[in-house]
Amino acid sequence: MDEKTITAQLDTWRGRFGDAYAERNSATAERVRDYTRAYAKMWECMAADPPASILECGCNVGIALRALSNITSAELHAIEPNAKARAKAIAAGVTAKGNIVEGWLQSIPFPDRHFDMAFTSGVLIHVEPDSLDTALSELGRVANKYVLMTEYYSKHLQEIEYRGQNEMLWKADYGELFMEKNPGWRPIEAGFFWDKLTGFGDSNWWVFKREE
Repeated sequence: MDEKTITAQLDTWRGRFGDAYAERNSATAERVRDYTRAYAKMWECMAADPPASILECGCNVGIALRALSNITSAELHAIEPNAKARAKAIAAGVTAKGNIVEGWLQSIPFPDRHFDMAFTSGVLIHVEPDSLDTALSELGRVANKYVLMTEYYSKHLQEIEYRGQNEMLWKADYGELFMEKNPGWRPIEAGFFWDKLTGFGDSNWWVFKREE
């Protein structure tokens, strides 16, 4: 990992602000069930050629990993910048020991094309605009087959106040931005999760497949 890629936002997530998020981000049975249903929907477009290894970029306490373990036998890995969140995910045994390590999107600590799939879930929205190109390039670099993203959407970059703080959350067309930075990828499916039906926070999702 490149320590030079640590931004003010990332440093905040690594500290007490991120600790507090990890404390309130509970992997309840209901949330895992909602996530499992959502990931099963996104998985459909990959079912004919499913990924055998998956990296989550920013797993927090591991809710998405729990959901994926319900629908696939793929080897699950994750990076997470916050130590408290990482410890909770590891203690829960959501994947093999050693598969959750310190890391962040702007400097993913794995070689090119190391995983069949890399994905984010509500993480790109917290990457400040000056680092976003790097994060999107890293996401495409480390994945061999698929990239999946689930993020808040806006046609244009839009900053939203987050828990009383500025410069901590942005909405954007992350699918379009990913394609601009990764021309060797093509979109194969996209959709929207309405929170009232899915418990997934009114999020857009995109799945891309490598063409190179």
